Amino acid sequence: MADVFVRKSPFEGHFSLGIYGRPGTPGVTIRDVSARALFGMVGGGFAKGAVPLGDGLHVQTAPDQALWIGEEGTLPPALDAAVIVTDLSGSRAILRVEGSAWRLALAAFLPIDLSPQAFPEGSAAATYGLHLGLTLWRPPGVDGVEIAAYRSFAGALWHGVSQAAQEAGYQITQ
Repeated sequence: MADVFVRKSPFEGHFSLGIYGRPGTPGVTIRDVSARALFGMVGGGFAKGAVPLGDGLHVQTAPDQALWIGEEGTLPPALDAAVIVTDLSGSRAILRVEGSAWRLALAAFLPIDLSPQAFPEGSAAATYGLHLGLTLWRPPGVDGVEIAAYRSFAGALWHGVSQAAQEAGYQITQ
């Protein structure tokens, strides 16, 4: 019998869809967006930030180090031979955090300025929060951020984000 690979969300068992925290209209919406193609890229000299590249998003937070994120099953575009590309799909837990109070909620644990002037759409950063190394970026067309941590830290990431969003109230969506 052939083994069948079934990818599970790193957040499986950590939360259920619904509204939590402060009663009323939630100020934060949280969604698991981990089920995507994810590639590490070294080299290439790309511009820093979160910018469209091919059919996905190129997220660079340091010189010559980046992630490429696309729909599940897609591949990054053909690049210069000097760029080293490694498939990291399934290796990160990624949450999208949006809503009118996303900045206020995440300011509870992120040591960076999330104001629109300092962290506009297309920005990306590698930082430290919740005792974790985190990568976050502002995707084009999204009034919020995506936050990635190593898959094994999904529970800690979820706990920190949900606790930070309690005061504003939060909704978990698909």
